[in-house]
Amino acid sequence: VSQSFHLWRIVAMCLDEKIDACGAAAEKIVTVENSISFPEIYAIRIGRYYRSSLLFILYKTSLYEKFSNMN
Repeated sequence: VSQSFHLWRIVAMCLDEKIDACGAAAEKIVTVENSISFPEIYAIRIGRYYRSSLLFILYKTSLYEKFSNMN
């Protein structure tokens, strides 16, 4: 269970590791009331999309582990 914008990356990582995976979007299971405006929601979603895309590219190019193991 994760937020939907993470699911495709998480499932792809599991499949690459030969782990059977299925996912459920947390926001589809539990409703959350938003007190922020539509432009703010849109800006957050765009930021999440690009951040998630960058993480996926780093993972696929094997740079994800290199950067996450830096001390």
